[in-house]
Amino acid sequence: MRRLFYKFYGVRANIDQLQEECGELIAACNKYKRTLGFGYLTSCSKKKAFENLIEEMADVENCLIAIKDLLEIDQEQIDKIIEAKDERIEKRIEESKG
Repeated sequence: MRRLFYKFYGVRANIDQLQEECGELIAACNKYKRTLGFGYLTSCSKKKAFENLIEEMADVENCLIAIKDLLEIDQEQIDKIIEAKDERIEKRIEESKG
């Protein structure tokens, strides 16, 4: 069962939190890429960076769930958009194969 404490804080605070968590996810993505040899060297291990990436993904997903609930956004709406975007990408890939 999900905790509904986010309702106490309201939409604005939850959007602020989502923005913060997205920033942390971006940083975690960059750190993980660095452990793969892209960009500046890092002393962070690949395992630690991967674990942090998963944690930040969970934080973002949790915020998204809260905002969807607060704004009464139906997951079906999101799924339809994802499906349309997937189809567009698939079409681009097919076109690029010539």
